[in-house]
Amino acid sequence: MLSDFLIKMMKLPMFFFDLKLTGDILQRFEDHKRLENFITVQSLNVLYAILSFFVFGGVLLYFNIYIFLTFLIGSILYISWLLLFMKKRKVLDYQLFEQRATKEQIKQINQAIKYAEQQGGIKMNVRVVK
Repeated sequence: MLSDFLIKMMKLPMFFFDLKLTGDILQRFEDHKRLENFITVQSLNVLYAILSFFVFGGVLLYFNIYIFLTFLIGSILYISWLLLFMKKRKVLDYQLFEQRATKEQIKQINQAIKYAEQQGGIKMNVRVVK
């Protein structure tokens, strides 16, 4: 998936990269990595957890119904707890995205200033006012 994205990026004309900020392109790479991780790793973990839940639940039900009911109530409480914090996690994920974008923009500005100073085109005069 990431390799297909890289192939598409290499086919784009150079003016595309002139119009886009480096941080935007790097963020797209990071988004592709997260998507690939979700599809491959996390979905398999969820499938394994569901399978384990049913197998273990079946064994407990066969062994003792009261232990199975305790396991079922605990599982329902756990799932409820996870769903309760999903909205908060979504908000934190958006905030993390914004912080990364801001960090990349600051990094690009610093690189542009260093490049301009190296070329001798811009002299930075800094005065400290007390």
